[in-house]
Amino acid sequence: MATYSTKRATGTTEAALLDRGQTGFIPLLIAYEAKSDKSDSKLKFYKGSASTTATSGASGQKVVACSSTSGFVAGDKVMIQFGATTTANEWHTIDTVQAGVSLTMLANLGTSITNGDKVFRMAQMAQKSVGAAEVSVYGSSYGILGGDKNMPFAAVLDGTAECAVDLCALVYVK
Repeated sequence: MATYSTKRATGTTEAALLDRGQTGFIPLLIAYEAKSDKSDSKLKFYKGSASTTATSGASGQKVVACSSTSGFVAGDKVMIQFGATTTANEWHTIDTVQAGVSLTMLANLGTSITNGDKVFRMAQMAQKSVGAAEVSVYGSSYGILGGDKNMPFAAVLDGTAECAVDLCALVYVK
């Protein structure tokens, strides 16, 4: 049985639509609408490719202590999932890695880490030029892009003063 999810995200210089995924399911993107004011803006699609368990990190700080840093490098895009049952997520870029100890982000955390939260390395799988325009894409029931089972999915759009991923429809299949 398939389940569906519709998400929205807005921002000034970046709109990051983050989906946690569903245990036991593969996310398929079936439609999206994106709008940006930046002439060369791009909508980038990411899927989770690896994860580690976060052990601590304070809101307003950049450092996330982790059980392992193996495979994470400076410049990686990551999605932090707060709590097993909440929908809170944050999008970050790694600035530095202290091997085996912590990941330092370029920007401060908006939420404090609780031991057991997850940090996912996100691999870019595609991108679509949007420009200073509005773009709509609707795919078949087989989807436009597919992620990996039990992993999160993200759609990130850049802008200068205003951008939005107004509709992102995902279907989850076994």
